[in-house]
Amino acid sequence: MRNIQSISHEHTCRSTRNALLMRLAAVIVLSIIGLFLQPLSAQNNNFGISDDFNDAFLNIIIKTGPERLAAGDSLYREALKRKNAAEQCVALRVPLMHYVNTDETEKMEEAVRKLQQEARSNNLPYYYYDAYYTLIVHYYNNGRYFRALQETKKMQEEAIAENYHNGVCQSMDMFATIYSTQGNTEEALAVAKKAIDYARKHKCVAISQIYLLYAQLYAAAYCDEPYVKDSVLYFYDQCLHNGISNPNDQLQKASSDLMKCLFFGSMEDRENFYKAYDEAMKGKPEFHAGILQKVKVLKALYDADEEKCYEEAAKISDPARRYLYLYAIAANYKRYEKALAYHVMYSQAKDSISSHIQAQDLAELNVQADTHRLKQENLELDLQNARLTLYIVIALVFALLLIIGFLGLFSYRRRQNMQRLERLNAELVIARDEAQSANRMKTVFIQNMTHEMRTPLNAIMGFSQILTDPDMEVDDNMKHELSDQIQFNTRLMTSLVDDLLTLAELESDAHNLKLEPCSCNQLCDQAIADVMPRKPEGVNLYFTSEVSGDYTINSEPVHISQVLTNFLTNAVKYTKEGEIHLHCSTSENPGSVTFSVTDTGIGVPPEKAEYIFERFAKLDMFVQGNGLGLSVCRLIANRLGGTVKLDTTYTGGGARFVFILPMGN
Repeated sequence: MRNIQSISHEHTCRSTRNALLMRLAAVIVLSIIGLFLQPLSAQNNNFGISDDFNDAFLNIIIKTGPERLAAGDSLYREALKRKNAAEQCVALRVPLMHYVNTDETEKMEEAVRKLQQEARSNNLPYYYYDAYYTLIVHYYNNGRYFRALQETKKMQEEAIAENYHNGVCQSMDMFATIYSTQGNTEEALAVAKKAIDYARKHKCVAISQIYLLYAQLYAAAYCDEPYVKDSVLYFYDQCLHNGISNPNDQLQKASSDLMKCLFFGSMEDRENFYKAYDEAMKGKPEFHAGILQKVKVLKALYDADEEKCYEEAAKISDPARRYLYLYAIAANYKRYEKALAYHVMYSQAKDSISSHIQAQDLAELNVQADTHRLKQENLELDLQNARLTLYIVIALVFALLLIIGFLGLFSYRRRQNMQRLERLNAELVIARDEAQSANRMKTVFIQNMTHEMRTPLNAIMGFSQILTDPDMEVDDNMKHELSDQIQFNTRLMTSLVDDLLTLAELESDAHNLKLEPCSCNQLCDQAIADVMPRKPEGVNLYFTSEVSGDYTINSEPVHISQVLTNFLTNAVKYTKEGEIHLHCSTSENPGSVTFSVTDTGIGVPPEKAEYIFERFAKLDMFVQGNGLGLSVCRLIANRLGGTVKLDTTYTGGGARFVFILPMGN
């Protein structure tokens, strides 16, 4: 989405009204990606809802203020009288949609929980995930992308575990939306296409909303291509005709018609814009009041009605977007003083919203970090109490035996035991102080590594709860799969901790080299064995060597193993097929031992050859990892007098990492 500076530049370069109209329409289209993705068109008879109840729902959602909430309560009471669980869920969507529109997050979250409880208790998964999706879209539309991403992952995990295809499809739709926000339109289109194929295969009710998203992404990606108009219109039609059993559903049709208006506006197609506008006005555009207001702004611009432009733009509820449109309108009519004022108000509104969202996310992260810290402290205290209790019991038993067996030495033995207890207590005090210091260090660690640690921790906790929840029916295959996932995420946590500890050790002045003879082949065999359980099926992982089995070098075997394991783990992560080859050579670099790991994965661009060795560097932010592995490898190599690098001359496909270690070590 273009920002305010790029729009200002367009005004400087192009002062014509049509150019402004095209750019403003493009801003509007791209700014609402994800805004109307909520599956509002699902209320029909296929979901056990009568026509009269559906009509009543549609009439209520176009109301505003307390009137809408009161009507929603009445609709819910009517559903209770009918004893229709599906209609009860539909009625509970009224307050949910109201709080979404009024941007009352806490009340909206409460409405989501209430609807999900109703859906769960009546075994209606569609409404459960519909509420879940509405919550995620709300976070996304308010700029809370981190929270939206977290909830989307949770939703997808739940849907996969329950084999609920529509929930999986909706989560894919949300991932595509997030990609588009990050500017990765190509990836967003690819994910959206996969979602469409998935929805077709499993006949998901969410296919209509995905076609709508795909149309918007396609229009943004190929706006300069001659075939874009026909292609986008085809996707809009697919959005409409893939609605749930009723191709003339009023909500879906209203959304599709209004989106066509915005599309024709962005294409500067005046004739088709007016046709689409007339068609939209025949239906129920008030179902989507927010997007309707933006269409009216475009209509006023096309009509060259300056006063109407200001009037319609002033009705937009979002302050940042309202000032953006007012600025664009003022600039279009060359009211430069007014445009400058709106520009300042837009910047202030945008900065205020961004600061508020960042503060919310930070507060949420701090709460989670504090919770984890308290759990760790309680665990340490319980462990200390258990140890102290054990020592006391041992001391009492020992004293009793002394009294019975050696009555004459009672006084001496008692004094000796008391001295021992004092030493133990002193050790416990030292251990407690060390634990408190470690806790403070862990607090700093958690604040900096929350995201990478939370993902495997949440997976471990979630899968463990599923295994231990007596209400969850989990077959043996699923138990095995969940157990594998728990072990996998446990290894991820272990790897993260190992890297951080090694990093701290290598950077401290207290680290001393502990050289000893070590077998090159044994180190390679052990690294292969450690990584073998994590390799994907179909990938051949093997080791070759130019040296004999008894060949040794004088170095640190633990750190050499860590470098080899990190190399292999990195290769496994990015290699889905083909092979991973670990090789030991003394001829490639005479006077040194050269360990190399070659894979057939996605490879590394040559210009990133040094960047990947920086601390916390990651080429793909969506791939699991903390970005420390290669940085740790380079530190180890430096301490051992060796070299770690990416072989930029390798052209065999994939990547080749090299660890060169002088034989003199």
